[in-house]
Parts: sequence; C-alpha cells; structure tokens
Amino acid sequence: MNNYDDAIEQEGNIKIVVCQEKGRKYVLNNISEKYIRKIHVDGNLIKTGVRCDYAVDISDGDSVYLIELKGSDKEHAFEQLLVTLDFFHKKYTTKKYFCRAVLSRTKSPNLMGKNEKLLMKAVKEKRCENYDSASVVFDKDKI
Repeated sequence: MNNYDDAIEQEGNIKIVVCQEKGRKYVLNNISEKYIRKIHVDGNLIKTGVRCDYAVDISDGDSVYLIELKGSDKEHAFEQLLVTLDFFHKKYTTKKYFCRAVLSRTKSPNLMGKNEKLLMKAVKEKRCENYDSASVVFDKDKI
C-alpha cells in the first residue's frame, strides 16, 4: 500500500497512534511495535465525496483500521466508513479491515440504521473483520 504517500501523516514503529479532532479521539496501542502508516484520508487521500477521517495501515501485517471521528450522527459515520472501505477494498483486496466510529455523543434511541446494517453485511462478506463505535474516546484496539 504505497500510492498514498502524500496523505501519510505519521509512519514508523509508533507505540501509540492517536487520531483526534474536536474532542473525539481514537487510540491504537501498538504493543508489538509494528511498522505503521497513519493516513489522513479526508481531503488528502480522498479529496471529494463521502470518506472517513483516517486510516491506519499495519504495514508488516495485513490490516487497515478505518477511523471516523464524528459528532452525534452515527448513521453518517457508518456511511463514511462504508464508502472508504469500498475504496480501499477495491485496491487492496487481501487486507483485513476494521471500522471504527468515535462519536462525541449518541442520539437516543440507539436504533440500527440502514448504513449500520450495510456495514454488518460488509463484515459478513469478509471485507471487514469487524466494526465498533465508542463515545468520545476509542482505545480498545491493540496490535
């Protein structure tokens, strides 16, 4: 995965990768100290249309984490993750994908919308290993 050099924000054997904006934060703990590329997708890798904020490519593995930092619109966050997942999957079919949405707050009731159902379908089709969301800070991922 090398044709996104202009969008790389950080790379190396980074122990803790942080993606954040407007009070929302995603943290990936790289306890095995693998080589990582943090890619700024929104406006850099994908310049127009719907897209997520960041991707974290685990270079000596086969995984990519797609991250969307959002206000309260979980449905739109899942749409952004789906579109970005399709973009990456078309180019890199052998990678495993993990989708993460970090929301500043969630709306009530927390019903499953159309885009979340589509993301669940993507998980079943093996394009995506799993998806998860959290409020304000997501720090569950460890590699």
